[in-house]
Amino acid sequence: MNKLSATIDSYNRQVNWHSAKFDGYNWSKYLLKFIKKLKGLKILDFGCGNGRDMEFLSKFELDLTGIDYSNEMVKKTKARVKKAKILQMDFFK
Repeated sequence: MNKLSATIDSYNRQVNWHSAKFDGYNWSKYLLKFIKKLKGLKILDFGCGNGRDMEFLSKFELDLTGIDYSNEMVKKTKARVKKAKILQMDFFK
């Protein structure tokens, strides 16, 4: 198993642990500064993980797309963020 496959396997097997870890960080003050510059733009959250940041951004009615390599993280994000396009994809393709 290569490093990338091992990483994705870890996210898929331990999705709840990783999700709780991500939720433990509060980036909202930084995101608020960022949001002021985004009006009218499309936003791509590359490696959206469990959707923590996308959930916050969705409150501002932005055009959001999230991608993640882990299908289990994508499931978490889809359950958490209803107003966004969420895709499972290989970042390298």
